[in-house]
Amino acid sequence: MWVLSTQGAFAVVVLDRYAFLSMAAAVASLGIKAAAYFLTSSVGLLADALESTVNLAAAVLLLVALRGARKPADRTHAYGHGKLEFLVSGVEGLLVLAAAAGIALAAFERLQQPVTLTSLDVGMGCVLLAAGINGAVGWVLLRAGRRHRSLALEADARHLFTDVASSAGLLVALAIMWTRPDWWIVDPVVAWALAGHIAWTGGDIVLRSIHGLLDAGLDDDELAALDGVLRDANVDYHALRTRRAGRQRFVDFHLLVPGHMSVQESHALCSQLEASIERRLPGTQTVIHVEPRDGHTESAQGQGVQEE
Repeated sequence: MWVLSTQGAFAVVVLDRYAFLSMAAAVASLGIKAAAYFLTSSVGLLADALESTVNLAAAVLLLVALRGARKPADRTHAYGHGKLEFLVSGVEGLLVLAAAAGIALAAFERLQQPVTLTSLDVGMGCVLLAAGINGAVGWVLLRAGRRHRSLALEADARHLFTDVASSAGLLVALAIMWTRPDWWIVDPVVAWALAGHIAWTGGDIVLRSIHGLLDAGLDDDELAALDGVLRDANVDYHALRTRRAGRQRFVDFHLLVPGHMSVQESHALCSQLEASIERRLPGTQTVIHVEPRDGHTESAQGQGVQEE
């Protein structure tokens, strides 16, 4: 059973702080963009504000995921609750897709019923301010997600970067309409472009979540690190399998040892390998099945990087 260490307990408290930071950024961005929409009547700004609403919902889901995924293993969940991060990330992706659909619909309605836009200079200032907030928080969350191996944090960061990219496009559109008021059609066209970009990001988040729920193996660089540990130990192995659940990694393989090796010696070797893997890939739970090398027709060293 995996139990949180003191270092792990400190890490999850830090992760909670990142979730609250994301929520604060979402609230600030939503307020700024909503005010800009009411001042300008721009459907592009409405689209941006709607995405910020999804950002806020995603931040709340992020906090739920981080708190739920860190629950220790129990009788009914022997491998822990790490997959909750994948599930919540998938829900966030679906929310992003729903926002994209709402934006596209609003843009179509604006195309049918044009509206005169006002105070575009103020609107541009609001967009720039909101983009700065989201960009800074997204950068912090992305670094934290990679450092703590949290897909939920990375998904939230990428969502914020999508918001920044959307705001950049919107800023250009507002500048064009500010200088050329007769080019009102730019507003719904940009909203459609934003909807497409947002939909692509939402779909990518959903696909990554599905891969996680289906026990996708470790990344290529992690597999290379794992193989390096086993090669350095100069051991023979095969049937290597890997998967991840949130921030937790799982590795199992068959270790070939001489037939005369005692149980105590083989146990000591397994403990040494587990410790080496943990040092190289922190947060890895390793299960090793010991087999006698005698009668095994071919050496399996360096083979078996299999994801079954």
